[in-house]
Amino acid sequence: MSKDDLHNKYRPEDFDEVAGQSQVVKSLKTLFAKGKVPHSLLFSGPSGTGKTTLARIIAKKLGCSVPVEIDAAGNRGIDNMKLLTESMQYSSLTGTNNIKFIIIDEAHELTREAMDALLKSLEEPPNHVYISLCTTELNKLPLTIRNRCAMYTLKELSLDDIADTLLYVAKEESIKVSEDAINLIAKESMGSMRQALQYLSVSRACKNVDQVAELLESPENSVEIKELCQFIAKGSKGGWSTALRILKGLKGYNPESIRISVANYLTTCVLEAKTEKQSLYFLDKLSCFSKPVYNRQAFHDIILNVADCVFGGDK
Repeated sequence: MSKDDLHNKYRPEDFDEVAGQSQVVKSLKTLFAKGKVPHSLLFSGPSGTGKTTLARIIAKKLGCSVPVEIDAAGNRGIDNMKLLTESMQYSSLTGTNNIKFIIIDEAHELTREAMDALLKSLEEPPNHVYISLCTTELNKLPLTIRNRCAMYTLKELSLDDIADTLLYVAKEESIKVSEDAINLIAKESMGSMRQALQYLSVSRACKNVDQVAELLESPENSVEIKELCQFIAKGSKGGWSTALRILKGLKGYNPESIRISVANYLTTCVLEAKTEKQSLYFLDKLSCFSKPVYNRQAFHDIILNVADCVFGGDK
């Protein structure tokens, strides 16, 4: 793990460490106290608020030390789901009681056929199997899925919750940062603890709040966003697999900040184009990023549509 990977280093490992989700945590603690943990759970809410973290904590408390984690954005088809459901008959080889805990992240990305294949497992999972679905787009999951799960809705974290965590982490990491900078980072993180910790990490070298503000306004400095810009501008031969890998790497970034960065990059490409054909190509891509986006799924749809145009639908 990189020393700058603060959001993983300080990921909560117990319910009491989870910030800003007191009602959900209280409910889950009660279920454990009564020994009535549901085998099918569904966590929904904004990115970076603790959905996967809570699922991992539950897995750990059930005795599963290494849960099976699936990113539905890259494993969304019926074949992937059939392999998963077939594997459920086998107990886990890790942990203390052979419990198998499955986490499906971005569950709304599953195809309709894949969701249908998952229904029976959600309704009647084997005794040793627990399934947790995590999603930022609850409305995209059909009622047949939602009705088979115990549902928990997570909320954006408050500025105070984020600021308190940032202050703690800054002290632990010996990061010299002012209270004004902490408050700015908390505000710019839009309720996402993961985003806040990433911002804190890249702000290590800043000497004052003005430098932090300037840095946060320039997400194009990140390696991940530079790769995305080059992918879109050059029509990388990596195809859909590359597009999905890049999107996974951008999971913790603010989608509107990414859009602005890509638009700025493509504008420069238009201005520096050497031929009319190049100029028209960049203008066409630039038009895809002309309107604001405020959630991860909307931005992903734009990128995948662009990739579809570049690769002719070769998925």
